[in-house]
Formats: sequence, structure tokens, C-alpha cells
Amino acid sequence: MQRVSFFRWIYLLMTNSFRLGWLCLLVKMWFDQKTVNEIVPEEYNIVKQHAIGRYIFLTHLNQVAHKVAFSALLCADLGFLKWEKASKLFQSYVIPQTTTIFVIYWAMYMKDPSLVRNPKTIEYIPENLDFLLHTAIVPAMVNELIMGRHQIKIRRSMKDSFIFLSTYCIVCISYNVSTGIWPYGFLEKLGLYKAFSILTPLYFIISFAIVPEKPTPETFKTD
Repeated sequence: MQRVSFFRWIYLLMTNSFRLGWLCLLVKMWFDQKTVNEIVPEEYNIVKQHAIGRYIFLTHLNQVAHKVAFSALLCADLGFLKWEKASKLFQSYVIPQTTTIFVIYWAMYMKDPSLVRNPKTIEYIPENLDFLLHTAIVPAMVNELIMGRHQIKIRRSMKDSFIFLSTYCIVCISYNVSTGIWPYGFLEKLGLYKAFSILTPLYFIISFAIVPEKPTPETFKTD
């Protein structure tokens, strides 16, 4: 029993050390983005121009999801929160948002970098920050998916993701109605109907096709 308890302790230490480290990095990213937002000229800065700020962008909403979910997972292992609730946050928001952002960003970037990056603001954004925002989020998600003891429930995650996506689409349309511009340049270049006809099914396909619908073995449970 002592040997099992020892390995369980090591497992918890490794898993939660990663979660804590990732949370610290997310906080640093927030301050780095704040600095970038201050130095980008206002005529190119959609965040400064309108009251809703950076949280009109899915990239920034995904960071919020990561912070909330990883904090909840950390608290769950410390006994302050039920594991099922923390895991639900990770499954319903981190997995679909992270996968969607990664695939769409790099697919658009390979087609035409200007679809996702304003050429006039590139010089103000550090390369390491761009990497963390659009690429490093995936290894962080995959590590938690492997190391965590999540029992993936695709149907529940699909429902939560659909509600989130529907709300986000309404916000984007309302943003366009009130400001006359879209938060994403590719919406204007591709056209609204074409963009949404591509992105909506893609959102669900790429978010859940890689996730197996089977529970983690009981031996990995620690609660």
C-alpha cells in the first residue's frame, strides 16, 4: 500500500506542477498582451477602438477557459472542488476551443497570413507570444488529456460547445452591427455566409474527432 501511495503522490505532484506552471505562464501572457496592446497604434488596434476589448477574440476567450479550467483542476486535486465539475470545464471549453483555434489559425495562415495577422501590427507582437497563443496551447491541452484522469463524454461536450459557439456567433454579429466591422479579417475577405458555412461544421469535427469516447482506467483515479 505504501508503494501505491508513493506513486500516487508522485503522479499528483507531476500533474499539478504542470498545471501550476501553465497557469503562471498564462498570467505572464496576459501581461505581455497588455503591453502589446499599449504600443500598437490606435488606428490598427481594434481592441482600443471599441469597448469590448480583447475578449471579442476567441484566442483570448480560450485563455480565460484555460485559466479557469486549470485552476479548477488544481483545486479539485487539493480537495477544494469536485473533480467532475473541474473535468467538465476542461472537456466542454478547453478541448474544443483550443483545437479549433489551432487548426483554423494555421490553416488560414498557410493560405494567406494576412487572413489572421494584420501585416501592420506584426512588428509589435513578439514571436514567442504568437507561438504561445496559437500553438503551445495544444501541447498543454494534450498533456492534461493524457496525464489527467478525465472520462470524456462527447455528447455533453458537444452540447456545451454548441451553446458557447451560438452565443459567440451572436456576439460577433452584434459587434458587426454596432461597429460596422468584423473582429476577424477573414470574415470580410471570405464573406459571412461562406466563412460560417466552413467554420461551423469544422468547429465540431476537429474538436471531437481526436477524442476517444472511453473512460480512463480505474487505476488512474486518485479521488
